[in-house]
This record gives sequence, structure tokens and C-alpha cells, in this order.
Amino acid sequence: MDTEGTVTLYQIIKDYQHITGRNDRDYYRLLNMSVMCLRDLNMFAVDRVKTYKVNTSEITNELGIISYPSDCIGVYGVFYNYGGKLYPVTNRQDMIYTDSYGVFDSDIGEGVDLDSDGYNGFATRGGKNDYYYYDDTNQRRLVINGVGDVTLWIQYVSSEIDSSKGEQTVLPVFYEEAIHNYLAWKEALLHKQGQINRANLYYTEYKKAKKKIKVFQSPTLEEYRDAIYSVWRRTPKR
Repeated sequence: MDTEGTVTLYQIIKDYQHITGRNDRDYYRLLNMSVMCLRDLNMFAVDRVKTYKVNTSEITNELGIISYPSDCIGVYGVFYNYGGKLYPVTNRQDMIYTDSYGVFDSDIGEGVDLDSDGYNGFATRGGKNDYYYYDDTNQRRLVINGVGDVTLWIQYVSSEIDSSKGEQTVLPVFYEEAIHNYLAWKEALLHKQGQINRANLYYTEYKKAKKKIKVFQSPTLEEYRDAIYSVWRRTPKR
């Protein structure tokens, strides 16, 4: 029974085994399904991005290539600091990019120099951003262009899975209901006699659990208020 605010993936699976009467030899099968569930939650239900810093002067390949972290499922965005806040570097997937070298340079391969003759700015009418990056998902890397000696913050969705049988993967306790319903759904689908009605029921329960997590992750009233106040313009009374 979990009474703390966090729980390991290992304990979530053991609790499921106790509830359903599964034995220890089922653990690895349940672990594999739990990993799929956790990735689904991280990608589509939970705002749990990881952030790490990269200084562009330390990129040793001289082509502006930053490899994905090993646990990266997908990149959320690339940012740089301005006035103590993170501002996004523009993601342009339509830039002419050389697959052979991975660089935007007309002197190398098929690359083409970018037109960056404009102002660095945000929400500026007619302005252009000098900072760009290309998200090369096939090669699991980012190609940075136009950024000099600065520090970038890269945010990404992590699989958050360790290699210790789930014993070191620590999760918020509100994940447990969703993972248990996911396991019940997958077990019903994989049952040799076919349990479609039960599978549909457990899938519905899993979707309900995901919605609960999304509500828990929603912005607070104060965050909504701050967002409104940030664009508020006072008008004179008549």
C-alpha cells in the first residue's frame, strides 16, 4: 500500500500483482507493458519535460549538431535566456538541409546559407529571428544555426525508464491508477480466449485515469490570472 507522494514503477507492478493474484514470474511481462504505458502518459497526458543546458562554444563537431539525450522520446523546444526568461529558438523544418553533413552552409554538401538579415525579436511585425534549429528526428539530433557563443536550454520528453527492473524509476503516486488500468486492458486484449468486453471496459477506465492526470496538470487559477494580466490594457471609464 502506497502512502507517500511518490512510488517506484517496481512497487506499482508489485501492487498490481497482489491485487490481481499474479505471481512473480509475470513481473517482466507486466514491466514491459508498464514501460509502454509510461511512455504513452509522458507523451500525451503529462507535462513532464526534462531540461538540460548546452553551451554552443562547447559543441566540438563545429557544425552545430547536438545529439538527443539517450532517454529522449521527442524534443519539446530549444530556448535561450533573455532577461531571466527562456525564449524559443525558431524551429524551421523547411530549411534546406544536407543529410550527408548535417549543416546549413552553401560551401558544404547540399546546404544553403540562411538569410538572417533581420532583427532578433518576438512578436515583431515583419521581423526575423537570427536563431534557428532543425529537428532531425531520423538521426536523433538537432542542427543549430545562427547561434554564437551562447547557452541553450533544450527541453524534451523523457522515457524516464531506468535499467534496474523499475526499482529506480520514481513516479508521482497518481500514476498508479492509470498504469493498473493499462495493465488490465492489455492483459484482457492478450488473453488467449479473447475478452473484448473486458478490454473495452478497462480501456475506458484507463482513459478516465489519463483525464484525471491531465486535470491535475492543468494550470492553476493564479497562472490563468497572470496570463490575463500580462496582456491587460487599462481603458478609461466613460
